[in-house]
Amino acid sequence: MKISGKILLLFVALLSFIACEKDKKGDDDPFDAKYSKLSVEDNKENIENAGIDMVSELSDLEDANAFAVLFHMEELMEGSGSAMASNTVLKPAMLLASFYQDKVNTGSVYSSLKSTAEDPENLTDLWNQIKARYTWNFATESFDSTGSADDLIIEFPGMASDVSNTATLTIGDLEVFEVTDPREDWPEELAEMPEGIEMELTYSGDVLMTAQFSASYKSDGMPAEVSAVLTIEDFKFGFNAKHTPYTNASVTFNLKRGSKLLTEIHFDGQGDWSEESIEENVITYADTQYYEYYDYELGTWVETDIIEYVDEDTEIEIEEIIQNANAHLIFMNIKVAGKVNFKALGDAISELEEDETLTQREASDALVEVINENAQLVVVYTDDNKKIADAEAYTYNDYGDYYPMIRFVFADESKVDATTYVQQELQSFIDELNAFISEINADYGVEIEPVDTSDL
Repeated sequence: MKISGKILLLFVALLSFIACEKDKKGDDDPFDAKYSKLSVEDNKENIENAGIDMVSELSDLEDANAFAVLFHMEELMEGSGSAMASNTVLKPAMLLASFYQDKVNTGSVYSSLKSTAEDPENLTDLWNQIKARYTWNFATESFDSTGSADDLIIEFPGMASDVSNTATLTIGDLEVFEVTDPREDWPEELAEMPEGIEMELTYSGDVLMTAQFSASYKSDGMPAEVSAVLTIEDFKFGFNAKHTPYTNASVTFNLKRGSKLLTEIHFDGQGDWSEESIEENVITYADTQYYEYYDYELGTWVETDIIEYVDEDTEIEIEEIIQNANAHLIFMNIKVAGKVNFKALGDAISELEEDETLTQREASDALVEVINENAQLVVVYTDDNKKIADAEAYTYNDYGDYYPMIRFVFADESKVDATTYVQQELQSFIDELNAFISEINADYGVEIEPVDTSDL
């Protein structure tokens, strides 16, 4: 029996939230949390309100002047045909200028900053070519270079109605890391990697935005730690990634407003994902097709021992690569956390895949059993660690197609599958989100599609 694609997708979704069987114990352990004394309906309403509150916070971010100022700078550069508009050093600023065309997150900011190392081949040469002070000339409607500088400084009118250069974008403090012992497959154009860079945007003397990027590398170019912080008014996006090749890794994204954490996604894992380990844990499946001919006397197809073709497929035993993993999702006062016995779950799945006697329904039931035995998912309040709901796997019947799904289990033992919960219980949040999207579309002339849960 082979696990179906839908089942595999379920595991991807499930394991993106869950953690290993080893988790710290203490008063804040979500897996020891007691149910909240609030009613089930109140708990459901609080989850929905957390989403609405998140949209409200982001609505305030939409009004930040930094986006309008950067957007106008982009218009000036494109209108004047400035070569700077396409320069890789300015990609992070251009990304923020098109905030509502491309969903901005710190991962995107990091990727854009990292891209400064990719073109041209030498990062130092690129910086020496572009660093200067550029000033908007109202008469010629173009940028004039007023000489070399240690930083890249762009002075321009921050708003279309301004009659003087009221805004300044400064990019500087560039630090470069030289890859002295590149790996065999390391690209020559990445002989230099960005180790640090900073950005600041001011308007009429006020700081609207700052950004800092820092990184450390091994001598062969492998990143050891990468951090990026983007501050817009009182909002702060944070990104941090650490990697100890090839045994430990962690990634954290978060968004704060002042001292309040609005959302956070965290993952860390331990194992062995070296090239040697991956090669050792690759399974090859062969599907041999034999030549057949039609026997008119017997009135049936007859299979011969002549091989027509062989299809081969490979699959990595992920449970052998990542032994332990932790993850959590926080939004406002709600935390989703989980744990899984990764190795036991992986071994159980492998056994089920080898059993070709199971029907699809029996296979799904068996898979549900091992998921519930080896994985746990909970939803708690972050402020008092009181439980809102557990989650469990169950067999879902999709018009005769059986596969595992996840549903929430509340204190009164009522159960709601994840799809129904999103479509019904979170409808107010989705309505609020779509209203927010409509406002963005109207204000900025873009066409972001609304959220539609009808086809989940």
